[in-house]
Amino acid sequence: MNMIRSSGDTRGQVVLVAATVVAIALLTMVFAYTQLGSISFDTADEASSRIDTGGTIVNPGSPVIALDTVHNQLTASVQAAVFDDRKKHNWNERQRVIERVRTDITEDFHQIELYHIQEGRSLTLNFAASHAHEWAHMQCPGGPNRMFGQCQPVNGIIIQSRAEEATIVAIAVEVQVISPTETTNAIFIITIE
Repeated sequence: MNMIRSSGDTRGQVVLVAATVVAIALLTMVFAYTQLGSISFDTADEASSRIDTGGTIVNPGSPVIALDTVHNQLTASVQAAVFDDRKKHNWNERQRVIERVRTDITEDFHQIELYHIQEGRSLTLNFAASHAHEWAHMQCPGGPNRMFGQCQPVNGIIIQSRAEEATIVAIAVEVQVISPTETTNAIFIITIE
């Protein structure tokens, strides 16, 4: 009887031990995620003057993520999507304007999320329809010397008729960051300057 094992047997045992270690590590991570509390930062609940800033930066010193970085990335994305089309659109073309801007920004959402995944954190970006509605109701630009129509929130995008032209004035974005150490939620209202 041959008592010498082939290297294939040893390799199989090493793979089995490594798989067990990985499984235990994953279970530990799942347990840690379920134990995390959610810290909610909602700029819509704060003073309206803070919303005018284009979004309140909450917890910028977070060890998990600097929300001002996310805010800057979103602002650049929104500004580019809105100003990318130099053509002026009539108010009756507003749905086409909203769809184009939404498509452009959604593509950027995915790029921003991918960037943060590579940095070791889960970042989810979504349009915040209810916050857009609240902002449109409370902060819609107007005044006696302006010929602006009412703001119309459409799934997180706020559009306004200005001289019969469809004008995007703000976009509400919900941000959720999940890492092994904390979960952070924030709402940014990105205003178009």
